[in-house]
Amino acid sequence: MRSRAHSFVGFFALLASLVGGKLAAQEPISLKPKDGLTCLLVNRNSGRCMTYVEGEAALGSKTVQGPTPDESGPNERWQLVAADKANTFWLRNEKTGLVVQIWSNALQNGPQGNLANKVNGAHQHWTFEPTGDGYMLRAGHSERVLGVASSSLEPGARVLQWNAVPNNKDQIWIVRAVDDRTSIFDALKQKAPASGSFAIWVLAGGLIISLLFAVILGLIMRRRAAKKETGEASAEPEGEPELG
Repeated sequence: MRSRAHSFVGFFALLASLVGGKLAAQEPISLKPKDGLTCLLVNRNSGRCMTYVEGEAALGSKTVQGPTPDESGPNERWQLVAADKANTFWLRNEKTGLVVQIWSNALQNGPQGNLANKVNGAHQHWTFEPTGDGYMLRAGHSERVLGVASSSLEPGARVLQWNAVPNNKDQIWIVRAVDDRTSIFDALKQKAPASGSFAIWVLAGGLIISLLFAVILGLIMRRRAAKKETGEASAEPEGEPELG
């Protein structure tokens, strides 16, 4: 009986570990930024890619949010070029070869990003800070982050620097492969529950059932022991009869 109980507990522990392992092995929704990676930067709030206003001259063009990943092209592809700080990069546009900066090293809220020739300036350095499903992009000179103006969902909305606001989705950017045409919202639906919560529930349920099983098993073993003691007592030989 004890071996059955151990097997029962072991089964649920194995099930939980298998489920947890499967969740952990799933591909994260956002790629990890690294030097040389060419990617899409998709806004967590709108599902649209960072791009720029295309005009006669690319130099000085303003950053905006553009199409969704399924309609993206070279304008929306950004190569990460490592700077001299961990997780910090220039954002070089694939089509123009120019990088995103905050013009004139502006420190206040509101300035829109624009495209410029690459220089070794903190106003062109962007640190990727993990948060939620993606990253905040923090400017090296101002410590402010890139977001979409007024949390707009529309194409053409300005991408500008602003104070970091916790859990503000329009300041979160998801790093996606350029050939990944999946909507981030579809990807989020397919994503397993965060932190392996399903595995935790499986394990908790298994442990509760195992404890109940152990209690019942203990009661059965006690009853058997009691019956055995009673049987042994009744089987003891009676004392020798007294001689009259």
